[in-house]
Amino acid sequence: MNLRHPNIEIPEDDPFLNCKLERKKYAEILLDVVKSSDGFVLAINNEWGTGKTTFIKMWRQLLVNESFRTIYFNAWENDFETTPLPAILAELKSIQKNNNSIKFNSVLIAGAKVAQNVVPAIAKAFLKSYVDKDVLTEGVGGVAKAATELLSDEIKKYTARQKGMLEFRKNLEEYVLGGDIDKPLIFIIDELDRCRPSYAVEFLEHIKHFFSVRGIVFVLAIDKNQLCCSVKGAYGNEGFDSENYLRRFIDVEYSLPKPPNSTFCNFLFGYYGFDDYFNNPSSGRNTRLQAEAANFLQFSSLFFEKANMTLRQQEKVFSHLRISLKSFNQTYLVFPSAYILLTYLYGYNKSLYNKIRNRQLSLQEFVGEIESILNPCISVTNKKFIVYTDALLIFLYANYYIELHQHTSLYIRDDKSQSLKLLVKSLYDSVEDQDLLNRLIAFESSDFYDQRIDYLLNKVELLEPLN
Repeated sequence: MNLRHPNIEIPEDDPFLNCKLERKKYAEILLDVVKSSDGFVLAINNEWGTGKTTFIKMWRQLLVNESFRTIYFNAWENDFETTPLPAILAELKSIQKNNNSIKFNSVLIAGAKVAQNVVPAIAKAFLKSYVDKDVLTEGVGGVAKAATELLSDEIKKYTARQKGMLEFRKNLEEYVLGGDIDKPLIFIIDELDRCRPSYAVEFLEHIKHFFSVRGIVFVLAIDKNQLCCSVKGAYGNEGFDSENYLRRFIDVEYSLPKPPNSTFCNFLFGYYGFDDYFNNPSSGRNTRLQAEAANFLQFSSLFFEKANMTLRQQEKVFSHLRISLKSFNQTYLVFPSAYILLTYLYGYNKSLYNKIRNRQLSLQEFVGEIESILNPCISVTNKKFIVYTDALLIFLYANYYIELHQHTSLYIRDDKSQSLKLLVKSLYDSVEDQDLLNRLIAFESSDFYDQRIDYLLNKVELLEPLN
């Protein structure tokens, strides 16, 4: 049984062979984009956990197959460095071929000259000490002389820095475009948004000021929102316009569309081996298990999409589900939709989960919480399924809650009409729609009439032995 998703194998001859997210078409679009330019900055902007790193590694192999020179650089693994300049130059050295070591050495020499003058030498503390009016009154002549000398020195350093920048860029461009190369170098930078703020900002500044030359396409695989936070952190100002700041560096922004949840959930269902449980021929209730397998896939696909879960979050829930599933006997009911929802709450809404576990919610409060989660999932085609899930959870929690509150009930019987009436207000208890009540009545007359929600809670929390 697989419990952790390993790195996906990327075959050289068919990089997207093992891609389950149908993303090859987007890689081909980006391939056309980089073919049409000789130098710019492309940002692939998606949230953490959406498969950016896997995509860009597959895309990189596609680029190699199209005879592009590529560099993959994980910025997060290198942010222990004080400055990114040496690391970037070291990566550029890797494309060195034949006799162009001389050209690369000229890049290094020019880079060393620039590096000596990267940090402005204005002594702010020195100038600040002369702001005091008394000091200015007593020594205006000395201050003016000191400031003039300092300014003159800064002008010389500024001129040297500008000259060095031009020399560095010229040598870098000649190095990158040397020979009969007719395609740009694709320099992929991953995980920049995870770096410490000062390093992330300096990396962007270096790309802009040092490496913005013909022949290099920088590709930033980022979560832009997180990178904006890093920029604000570097400048120590939450009000800083980080969005506008990033526009200075990014020429083209691209976001990978979210894959169909049904596709990804089907993949995870197979990868984590849920078939081993739900389609076990030795089970005495194989028909019931197969029905639950369909229920499992239907609810996970629907709910994960409406909950806006990242691919990584979905993987984590599936992994936890697969572990806890081992505590079910083959003769036990799984109640997949309730089981999935409770596992989700355990991982991503622990406050609500604990209230359920500790029976801190009244029946009405429980109905309100659950239906606020389920209601966005409703459509014309799946309403009965969602009502079933709602009724199941209410029924299981009520049995659990009423154990401590003996005088509580879900519904009462009208003495005259003998019809049942819900005592809780639900989205599905109108006169026109009796689905919820009918479901609750059906559960009470079923073979699991005394089942409680802690039956599932104990399994979610791994409190029972695993088979």
